[in-house]
Amino acid sequence: MRVPLKTGGTPRSILLMRPDSIGDFVIFSRHLEAYRNMFPRAKMDLLGVPEVCALAEATGQFEETIAWDRTKYEERDTYWRETLAQLAEAPYDLIIYPCYSREANADEMAAVIPANERWAVRGDDCNLDRKTLRYNERFYSRIVEISLDSEHESDRNRAILSAFSGYSDILNRNTLPLFTKEDIAVAETLLEGLSPPYVVMVPGAQKSYRCWPWERFAEIMDSILRRTQSSILLGGSSGEISLVNQLRAVCRAPERVRVLAGRIGIRAFAAVLSRSAVLIGNESGPAHIAGAMGIPAWVVVGGGHFGRFLPDPAAPATRVITCRRSCFGCNWRCMEAEPLCITEATFPVDSLIMIINSLHTKREVV
Repeated sequence: MRVPLKTGGTPRSILLMRPDSIGDFVIFSRHLEAYRNMFPRAKMDLLGVPEVCALAEATGQFEETIAWDRTKYEERDTYWRETLAQLAEAPYDLIIYPCYSREANADEMAAVIPANERWAVRGDDCNLDRKTLRYNERFYSRIVEISLDSEHESDRNRAILSAFSGYSDILNRNTLPLFTKEDIAVAETLLEGLSPPYVVMVPGAQKSYRCWPWERFAEIMDSILRRTQSSILLGGSSGEISLVNQLRAVCRAPERVRVLAGRIGIRAFAAVLSRSAVLIGNESGPAHIAGAMGIPAWVVVGGGHFGRFLPDPAAPATRVITCRRSCFGCNWRCMEAEPLCITEATFPVDSLIMIINSLHTKREVV
């Protein structure tokens, strides 16, 4: 095993660990330049799931990215052993794991990577029980604690950055690109033959229990097709192809609906979204991408951790739809037979139609 370089106190190689989801990274990306400015001469890499790595590459803040497959890793088979073996041969001067809700996978990976220093956060027990959370602190040379004026994830990220850097006057940034010129070209090809305004609909989410019933999405899609002149783009992961194909199959004007799910990467999707009038979906990565770009997003959100990610003060164009209940804040330990905060949410279709039609009218006037 190779040992990390001696740095004399100034790290020359840094690994940022963001093992969480797309939305988490998009919110975190507001602070990427600040992390870069902390170590302006250092080589900075990022470890994350493939979609996060793709977005990270578009920001221009990293020299390299290390992608890991969560599903295969958690099978604890060959891929798991090979990943840990490869990481054990990749030394860094400093590892930073700036997530408030740490998880066992990342703690394990941080432990095997040779490093002079490892920084992490003494966060909450959202993903780990308190005993394991404290036990895993032995892997790190520095654990910071933060106090919060707000529960929103962006404020947590700011507080964590402040604890690591020692600076308190840290501003959010929301200007880093999430796609490239090549992705724009892909988007333009995908939109050929469709008439604007474009409505992006993403009926899936990382967790199925956080999804609004697909029949409700079908009703909204039919209303849009019947009452507007817009085209609908159905997005999602490769695992959601069947769902979006089903939506297209039952709609009244399939020629105005194009399936993107499983056909394009996350950056090309972001480029498509940047040319769209509105996004409709569940609380998921695409909703946060839309918010980061100022694209209106109408998002069905449950009460599991309501207020931590959405509503987002930095995304004023995002509209949150939910059914408020006394059990909000359950961390998705639902006490009901189904998440009523989601399934009973009522979508303001008439307001949405009015906005879409106003955009179409403005385009005709121009």
